[in-house]
Amino acid sequence: MALLSKSLWASIVRHKSPIFNPQCAPRKTPQVCQSLAFLNDGVVVPRSARDFGRGSRSATPVPTHCLAFLNDGVVIPRSARDFGCGLPLRYARPDPLPCLSHRRGSDPSQRSGFRLRAPAPLTPAKRLNLHCNGPADNLWEMKTHLLPLLLCLSACLAPAQDAKQSTLDKHGPTVEITAEPSHHLKIDNANIRAFYVEVEPQNSTMMHYHGRDYIAVAFGHTEINSITPDGTVKHLVLEDGAVGYTPAGLTHVATNLATTPFRNATIELLQNQGHPVCVKNCENDPRGKDWPPLTSESKLIGYGDTFRISLATIKPKQTVSTDEPFPHLVVMLTEMNAHAGEPGSGGMDFKQKTGDMMYHGGHPDHGLTNTGDQDIRLVVVEFKPSKE
Repeated sequence: MALLSKSLWASIVRHKSPIFNPQCAPRKTPQVCQSLAFLNDGVVVPRSARDFGRGSRSATPVPTHCLAFLNDGVVIPRSARDFGCGLPLRYARPDPLPCLSHRRGSDPSQRSGFRLRAPAPLTPAKRLNLHCNGPADNLWEMKTHLLPLLLCLSACLAPAQDAKQSTLDKHGPTVEITAEPSHHLKIDNANIRAFYVEVEPQNSTMMHYHGRDYIAVAFGHTEINSITPDGTVKHLVLEDGAVGYTPAGLTHVATNLATTPFRNATIELLQNQGHPVCVKNCENDPRGKDWPPLTSESKLIGYGDTFRISLATIKPKQTVSTDEPFPHLVVMLTEMNAHAGEPGSGGMDFKQKTGDMMYHGGHPDHGLTNTGDQDIRLVVVEFKPSKE
């Protein structure tokens, strides 16, 4: 490479190029070097936009951040790795900077680049900045920054893992719902599996799995925590008669936080896997047109594709029609003292208690009279064949 002319060298020193700063120069992208050209006299000058590619001389000052200077005045291009550090290039580099071009022939002795045939030995006095990070320093710096990051991630994940392990240790392994002691199977047929659930105050169920879509009907005031295996807690407060829907796949523990037993009916919907279920504000559900109107004592709760849910209230001494063309499940929210059949024409008196569940096929009207002095409240789930 050629020596800088005294005037150019003096100009660079006078303008205090960043390469003479004992601190590392600001890092800049090597693409700036694409604006350089090499003249026959070996002096490096920038290309102009007009003459780009023709290597003509420009009056613009040399972009010195693309060059490195030794104390003996030799000009050599920086590599991407040393760019901005003020260090001369390593002489054993196998590949020249692709961003520099030259106008000389293919003779290596005339080529611009960094392969110096007889490099002067580098001494501490010749290096401008020895504290700039080299590759080994950068690797060590990356490792020292990576270690705290890994420790931070480990610290973040540890509480979640500990919570999961703590939950499993406290509530035992996951069991199917049929093996969970608080779930008592009452009805099992082609449409449903119905469980009566009871958990004493401040007690919990085992960790159990719900493999089917289900609806749950609350008996009395309910306050529970539903805890999943990863330790996530969902706090639920429900009032008597509340109906909720849960899609298949839930694994959880139910912890009773109230001072009274937690009781509900858990009803698996065997014909409704993956279908949407509405249990709130369902008056405009399009599936309603497939059902006959409800009687005056009944109030709509919701719809599935093959069933309808309603709440019936029978006042004392009131007689209601029992005409029901569809199979149906009855879930008692209160005690029932009633007479089946037309008043004064025989029939049968019977009683039911809160939490009882009964499944009936379709039947004609035989009349039902509330013979007690309290309202009778019950949830009715009607089933019909799906449209397939």
